[in-house]
Amino acid sequence: MEDAKIITALLGDHVPAGTASFGALRSHIEAGSLRPLTVFLDEKLSQVPDVPSIAELGYDMPYVSSMGLYGPRGLPDSVVKRLEDAIKKVTEDSSFKEKAKQLGVQVAYRDSAGFGHFINKNKATWKSSLKRWGI
Repeated sequence: MEDAKIITALLGDHVPAGTASFGALRSHIEAGSLRPLTVFLDEKLSQVPDVPSIAELGYDMPYVSSMGLYGPRGLPDSVVKRLEDAIKKVTEDSSFKEKAKQLGVQVAYRDSAGFGHFINKNKATWKSSLKRWGI
């Protein structure tokens, strides 16, 4: 469910709990209209240091949120390199880092090969977890 829909459902008491991005929830958390129960991370989120991570609660959740830029298969290496360089430059910019922190976004730049490895590792982790859970 997209963030706006789940937040509306939570605020209207239509659902008892839900997940959404921290950036979308932040103003509601600060206003006291929503209470965070956990963050789906291995470690606490610095913006809500009193909220335990899912790992701290003892749950082995392989969920890792990621955002990436995708292009068509066969994209020329020169274009890939230009995009990687531009994205890396942005992610290293101090104003970008500050805005990401405000939104509760943890930035971890990976080049295309590194991101591909990350995605494949997550797929393998999920496959293993689903099998272990009998799903």
